[in-house]
Amino acid sequence: MQIRSIVVWTDGSIAGDSAVDRAAQSAARLGAAFTVALAPLMGDKQQRRLRPRVARRVRQLGRQHGVALGAVQAAPASWAEAWTMAATADLLVLPAPWRAGCSRLWQPGLVDRALRHADCALLVVRQPASVAWGRAVAAVDLGARSPALLAVAGRLGGDLPFELLHVLPGLPRRGLGLRAAPLGLRGPASAHQLHAESELAQLAARSSSWGLAAARPMLASGDTASAIFVHQQQAQARLAVLGHARRSSLLAALFGSVASTVAHRAACDVLVVPDAWLDRWAGLGAVRREEKEKKEEGGFTSLRPNGDWASTG
Repeated sequence: MQIRSIVVWTDGSIAGDSAVDRAAQSAARLGAAFTVALAPLMGDKQQRRLRPRVARRVRQLGRQHGVALGAVQAAPASWAEAWTMAATADLLVLPAPWRAGCSRLWQPGLVDRALRHADCALLVVRQPASVAWGRAVAAVDLGARSPALLAVAGRLGGDLPFELLHVLPGLPRRGLGLRAAPLGLRGPASAHQLHAESELAQLAARSSSWGLAAARPMLASGDTASAIFVHQQQAQARLAVLGHARRSSLLAALFGSVASTVAHRAACDVLVVPDAWLDRWAGLGAVRREEKEKKEEGGFTSLRPNGDWASTG
């Protein structure tokens, strides 16, 4: 499956302009349809003020990339209309969120809402499009969805070198910590750690088939989001990639998710790919059932893409 349709929502901010620029750049490279719309529920007065400026920017980007990018659409008048628009896209591009802390519990921002409801991959843009990604870090769970996640990342990243990061559960272990280490450079390992090393090495060996220029397997332990932040800085990556298992609004408010934490706090652009979208993208329904049975038999613990750990042993 290709990334054939890209939708970007902009609020007219600097981050919104960066999101439009990055989306146009990606659409031109992928040959994807490109739709620009003002952010959902934006007032009429603000739309009249912003729409001409955004339209001029879109025309300029069209000339720059040699493609027709189309007209700027009005802001969706309701969240239901917004999710209907998002459902037509393979990739929804959003400006980096500004709201943080407890205010997100009673007034969720655009990224929080999209993580709960959007039925496509999400690219949260924090950097200007002029900043090349250069290198990316992908958090993988070593499950059936990992190849599909890397295929989406390779499609969007365009032959980037990747750091494949797998985070073991629980407290930091001997020879491991939040600061990820290459395979083979640690002390005595547990059976689970050896299993993870083997699976991660196999995933890295197949990376070229998913469009990755190179892949270096890295293993860490502890808190998943913190490990991603540390490794992103360590590798100087400009793009972070991870999966996301959608939760109910109540569970998301009470416990949060790795995807939400990374999207709000990472110092780079973040690609979040929902589990359900990956399952349809790669036809993984039967594979997931087989994987679940295998885990129940083998007793290994596996990281789900939302950062929750489930022990089967």
